[in-house]
Amino acid sequence: MVNYTTSLNIVVSSFAPSSNVNAYPQSNANKVALKLANALKFKTISQDDPDIKTDYKPFTDFIQYLQQAFPVLHSHLNREIINKYSMLYRWDGSNPALKPFFINCHYDVVPVDMSGWSVDPFGGVIKDGYVWGRGSIDNKLIVISAMEAIETLLKRSYVPERTLYLAIGHDEEIGGYNGHKMISAHVQSLGITAEMILDEGIPLLQAGFLPGLNTTTALLGVNEKGYVYFNITATAPGGHSSMPPSQQSPIGILTKAVTAFESNPLPPPDSTLYPNQFLDQFTQQQIEMIPFLDYMRRTTTVTMFRSGIKPNVLPTTATAWISHRVVPGDDVDAIIERNNRLINDTRIKVIIDAKLPPSPYSSPAAKPFKAVKQCIKKIFGQDVNVKSGLMFANTDTRYYWPVSPNIYRIMPCVVNSQGLAMPHGYNEKLAITDLVKAVSFYQHI
Repeated sequence: MVNYTTSLNIVVSSFAPSSNVNAYPQSNANKVALKLANALKFKTISQDDPDIKTDYKPFTDFIQYLQQAFPVLHSHLNREIINKYSMLYRWDGSNPALKPFFINCHYDVVPVDMSGWSVDPFGGVIKDGYVWGRGSIDNKLIVISAMEAIETLLKRSYVPERTLYLAIGHDEEIGGYNGHKMISAHVQSLGITAEMILDEGIPLLQAGFLPGLNTTTALLGVNEKGYVYFNITATAPGGHSSMPPSQQSPIGILTKAVTAFESNPLPPPDSTLYPNQFLDQFTQQQIEMIPFLDYMRRTTTVTMFRSGIKPNVLPTTATAWISHRVVPGDDVDAIIERNNRLINDTRIKVIIDAKLPPSPYSSPAAKPFKAVKQCIKKIFGQDVNVKSGLMFANTDTRYYWPVSPNIYRIMPCVVNSQGLAMPHGYNEKLAITDLVKAVSFYQHI
């Protein structure tokens, strides 16, 4: 494949979806469904357990599979392999004066608990109008549908006006440190900035998914929370439980601190700083009652607690792990200082494991947002309610903040109330009708 080392001549420009592109034909549904099903057979599992070594052969096999499945794309687009397993494709546009845009995705998947699956999660199963398997939504859906869109357009001799980059990471599920972080560093080294970056986000929510949601709704993510992960540890001499010491045990010391966190939640964000059109659809009572909206009400939780080795042995240490999701407008360092004040105990040691500030806010008034909104309505229906909002999880877009001010997040498929748990849960599956729409979506964008 051809490599490239020069940057583009970049100027500010407007952005609009393709108006002269036909929809992906329904007659090709079985063909693209088979491509996705075959892609799911590769066990591209990212392991975050240090005791389990990642097997990278499925990753290299998957890269070879893409070449076989999309031969026209691979004969026309420039491709670079980044850090062995990630890929950056470039489709040159007819107007080099226009800023390029990026479609970002990843092909690694989370591990599988086989006990809850009704099919082989890596079997490439097609049944009942669905493609079943780990990664069918998160995130091989975007990899395959974006590539199928490009493959189809190339066969029609279509040339985009604006250059497109397709950036495919291999380790998003464990932080993207070796994938999109490296891709972005390479992009920035070439001096490339983008008109827009479109990455994975929340699927479209079917009408009735939530109380008060009377029409299918697309939450087009315009920003993300940051985070602070930290652990707190208390220590004591230990001994036999038949001789309890006069001082508090590490568990007792730590329990007091944990109670302080749970009893003193962070105040809600200032909604005037970063408007959330999606949240504005609900009354305050609905926001307080709907579990799906917990991500806007609660930002702190204790995720792990470890202490003791036997019932009759006094523990020498107790450790709790606490997760803060930092809402836009809050300051990470101020939260850390608040935590220290809440603990207020010299017997407790605080260690910050990781931190990230909230993402920049991408305006829903920008032309790229309006273009994506127009595409969503064109493909999924004019009655779809497209709202800007806060993405409840973190994506690899955090590595691209310097590349573009217009970063948006969407998963081009529709889920019902049971479907949102599937991407990392049991029986992940994608309706073939949604796969066809996803291809059309990327063709038009």
